Amino acid sequence: MLGLALSCVIFISSVGLFNIISAVFLERIMAYSDDAKLAKQQKRLKDKRIWYDNIAKFINIMLQAQEKVERDRFGDILRESLTVSHGLSLRGLRAVTLDALTKKRF
Repeated sequence: MLGLALSCVIFISSVGLFNIISAVFLERIMAYSDDAKLAKQQKRLKDKRIWYDNIAKFINIMLQAQEKVERDRFGDILRESLTVSHGLSLRGLRAVTLDALTKKRF
């Protein structure tokens, strides 16, 4: 009987010890994953090319929306009229000349 009780104590202690070891291991993996994700995000935020491309897309979308916008009888913008093309890029923005911008009514 004493042997059975001792075997149960050893088994429970072993399972508990391995549980603690695996928890520490998983905690370190999760911390490394969070650090890697944060470093990747900071790298993207510091990349000027990504920022310029996204700002160019935003300006292009705003210009397209201004051209295609339709208003209802109260002067509110109709949501259905705000569709833009999906092929937006910096090249599309470069095609907009200064003369074209000065003729736009904002």
